[in-house]
Amino acid sequence: MPLTIYIDYKEKLITLTLLVFLPLVVMLLLIFNYSDGEFTYTLDDPYIHLALAKNIWMGNYGINMTELSAPSSSILWPFLLAPFSFFSRFYEIIPLIINTCCLGSLVLVIDRIFYDLKFSVRLLVMAIILLSLNAYGLVFTGMEHSLQILLVALIMLPVLGKLGHVQGKYLTPDYCFLALILLALVRYEGLAISLPILFYLYTKTDEKKKVIFTLSVLVILMISFSIFLKNHGLGFLPSSIIAK
Repeated sequence: MPLTIYIDYKEKLITLTLLVFLPLVVMLLLIFNYSDGEFTYTLDDPYIHLALAKNIWMGNYGINMTELSAPSSSILWPFLLAPFSFFSRFYEIIPLIINTCCLGSLVLVIDRIFYDLKFSVRLLVMAIILLSLNAYGLVFTGMEHSLQILLVALIMLPVLGKLGHVQGKYLTPDYCFLALILLALVRYEGLAISLPILFYLYTKTDEKKKVIFTLSVLVILMISFSIFLKNHGLGFLPSSIIAK
């Protein structure tokens, strides 16, 4: 048994090294090489989020302290970044750190999904999936998409039947319901996944109360945010969503 645990942790360390840390270090070195040692994100949107998050921490929802605005297409992401604005020296790399953690967690979730494959084959399959999702490129956008993909993977883990069966009875882990809420708060289009999955769980499991509670919390949070925007003269949706 101890040997099995050792091998398991050893495989996870190898997996994280080969599929997360090594590729990101190489890409980071290439970025420094092409930018004369300066790090910048591949999009301008993260800098908008950073400015918004900093002002949220200072008590104003907007890019500028003197006016209200809703430039972010994500409800949750700016609030997640806000507390880190206290560390002004390293503030700009916080999205990179968060996205790196999300990528590492995503790799571990995918590894769990394909745990029944041989280790070498599992590494190859995971590498193909990560490249197909552009998971490495998303880390360097500084946006919330790495977190979005991680939440989708966490939701799919029990739905695919890899977790959740206790004595022959299907039980959806509580974190799955939390992920269903967070997914829509991270990106509005997350509703395209959260709502069908909730419908599936309602019709296919005996957890109807949990589904109804999750849906109620999700609806209340999203409506409350829209009311907050409307009360401040910003419309029911962020300007970026309306523009699209």
